[in-house]
Amino acid sequence: MRTPRFWQTIDRLGTFGSALTQWRGELDGGFADAAKFLKTLPGLATDIPDPENPRLRLSVHPTDDDAVFTAESDDLPAHREPIEITAAELARLTPDIEKVSDALADALGFTPRQPCTAHCPN
Repeated sequence: MRTPRFWQTIDRLGTFGSALTQWRGELDGGFADAAKFLKTLPGLATDIPDPENPRLRLSVHPTDDDAVFTAESDDLPAHREPIEITAAELARLTPDIEKVSDALADALGFTPRQPCTAHCPN
């Protein structure tokens, strides 16, 4: 995995959940290695970056088929034709902080911090 790109992607996308298609685009060929450090959130993304111009966003709308959605420009006139995207590509992913922390501790030779219990003051 190209580690700097992973950290830069987390910095850009944050922890609120971004579409699988966006994580793949940001991580390029490194997505397969990074996927184990991501977790799925409930629901689907409501917008995605335009595959041809990532600075522009496309709004996601349902179709008659629950597995297929339409992503289209909200610009008037639209900056591009609508595209189809699968529900699987709209899955919301976020970094799994516990897995990332454990992997970092392993790599650095640290003992991972134990999770706090209800009575833990930290």
